[in-house]
Amino acid sequence: MTNKKDEIVATAIRLFSQHGVFATGVDRLMAESGISKRTLYKYFPTKEHLIVEVVKQYHHLVEETWGKVLNTALSGKEKILGIFEMALSNFENASFNGCMAINVMAEYHEKNKDIENACSDFKRWELSLLEDLTKQAGQKNYKEIAFQLFVLLEGIFSTAKLQQQKPPRHLLALAEELIEKK
Repeated sequence: MTNKKDEIVATAIRLFSQHGVFATGVDRLMAESGISKRTLYKYFPTKEHLIVEVVKQYHHLVEETWGKVLNTALSGKEKILGIFEMALSNFENASFNGCMAINVMAEYHEKNKDIENACSDFKRWELSLLEDLTKQAGQKNYKEIAFQLFVLLEGIFSTAKLQQQKPPRHLLALAEELIEKK
């Protein structure tokens, strides 16, 4: 990506996260990123093209953040718990507004296939990652347990904005219990 394109996407991530996709108009995006309409449409012919790029960039940012745990010598179980620790930290983050992919999917369900695919690709990546880590943790039923962990993780992302309090530590214990389930 070019610098201008990166700036547009970064501004869109911030605005979409704070206000939602539909509520964020291109005029506000242009004003806050300091670009002209011509520049915006040079990189993104439609708002939908921008949204797809935002979800892809969000995916990249999550991979990068989780990489701090994933790119270590920790065990599969420890990596899963590290991801849950990061997720639970969102409970005390006032600027966290939930998972971008979930929020975008909620606003664009059955409205644009490219957007839905970008969101689904991200969620499939998360589930696949949990399957790999659960398998590394020695689970025979790793797909079933990974799906349960995935649902728990999605619940954390969906409720963190609502709670705005200390993270419920019992959710980490629940994740650990699922990993150790035989």
